[in-house]
Amino acid sequence: KGRGILADSRSNGARPRPAQISLPHPGPAPGTTAFLIGTLGIGLPANAFIIWLTGWRLRRRGLSVFILSLATSDFLFLSTSVMQIMETLLDDNWVLGTPMCRLRHVLYDLSYHCSLFLLAALSVDRCLLVLLPLWYRCHRPLWLSSYICLGAWLVAALLSIKGFVFANVVLQPDGVLVCSNNRGKYEWPLRLLEVLLEGLFPFIVMVTTHATTLSRTFRRHTRSPSQFYRIVAATLSAYVLLNLPFQIIQLLFLVSWQHKEFNYRIFPFMVYFGYLINLNSSINPLIYIFFGSNICTGCGRHTTSSLATALTEEQGKSPGDTPSTIHPHLPVAPLNWPIPPMSDCHHTHTHPPAARGGAGRSRRSQSQTRPTQVEGAASPATSCLAPPSTRQRPRPPAAAQPVSAAPR
Repeated sequence: KGRGILADSRSNGARPRPAQISLPHPGPAPGTTAFLIGTLGIGLPANAFIIWLTGWRLRRRGLSVFILSLATSDFLFLSTSVMQIMETLLDDNWVLGTPMCRLRHVLYDLSYHCSLFLLAALSVDRCLLVLLPLWYRCHRPLWLSSYICLGAWLVAALLSIKGFVFANVVLQPDGVLVCSNNRGKYEWPLRLLEVLLEGLFPFIVMVTTHATTLSRTFRRHTRSPSQFYRIVAATLSAYVLLNLPFQIIQLLFLVSWQHKEFNYRIFPFMVYFGYLINLNSSINPLIYIFFGSNICTGCGRHTTSSLATALTEEQGKSPGDTPSTIHPHLPVAPLNWPIPPMSDCHHTHTHPPAARGGAGRSRRSQSQTRPTQVEGAASPATSCLAPPSTRQRPRPPAAAQPVSAAPR
């Protein structure tokens, strides 16, 4: 975000003017270019791998849809770092023209806002998994995750229009071309909108859902959290550690809009904290890989298969759930019994019993094609939650009894 602040703060004068006051340019810190190149070299290949895995190797459903959208937004966000590195190497001189300047701001706003909305949606999705596990596994629409991600991209696209409207290349008196995002009289309301949507809204949603999830999990006295749980928790924790400092500084900058001395002191921190967002976009795919493959106990195919298992885990069970915690009247089964796919929940139907008076042959044919209810077994409505030993199995047809001739 630091590059966005630097671009927003410049005007026609020789010095940047955030908040319409003259503040000195902090200048690139030592090692800034190396830091950006390092995050770019790690983040782009890692996010490309996650996009390939979730987009072409897995079924796009549930958590994999959120991870695919997050990796795409992080990939676009890091792509703008190429232009930032080029600008830094040329002493902040923009040589790519006005169209590329507008494209840079649009891609930045689109990817950054979308990643924040997706993280908030992911935290809500994980909370629903813990609070309503039966509904989540058996009644949650399969298209819900895709529609939520599509909505996040559409809202982010609307918010990125301001970059296309206000971005422009400005020639400074010293002959340096600057890619500026000078919004004039709209600076304060747009900055307030960014603080609310980028900082307060995602943070409140994540903290609320995270606290609710932890409280419910501890009350159940569950076993160790699953890979799905660890992936989501680590991703949200990375957001709090690497994105929240910039949002706090930006909020202070907005509150002290007219205090020149205070803004003079905090403006460099706002620029440097913005570089942490680049780091967050780079480590997100590493979180998916490490926490989804048990800290890379193997390499190659093992890592890919382990991550694939973690990304599809929430479709079958939630962390710490047993049949008794999901449905109290079901018998307690071992913790390692396999979970059937969601199709077992969505395509299980109950059939009415055969009418009395029917032929015996008709009843036998029905018993061959339809499972019968066994005493002590789970009902068809909850067959997706019962262990394999108690699931309904078709009863074999009765053997034909030989008919003996009656004595004359």
